[in-house]
Amino acid sequence: MGRKKIVGLIITFSTLALGVIYTYLLFFSTHQVQALTLKLTVYFFVIVLLASLFIVGYTLLRTNVFPPEEVEEAVSSEKA
Repeated sequence: MGRKKIVGLIITFSTLALGVIYTYLLFFSTHQVQALTLKLTVYFFVIVLLASLFIVGYTLLRTNVFPPEEVEEAVSSEKA
């Protein structure tokens, strides 16, 4: 079996195992563990969302913006 198929099998079965563990923790464990699991899940997704927004904002901050006049001059000088 090729290396890609082995990696695919590992990812598939680990995803299924984590899904079963997560389902057990969220629905079939004590209320304290359920609350902690839910809090950690929400916290993780909020952090991922905030990190994504930070990256977008930082990219917009670091991008150079040229005034339209400079762009028109550069285009007209290239055509000439």
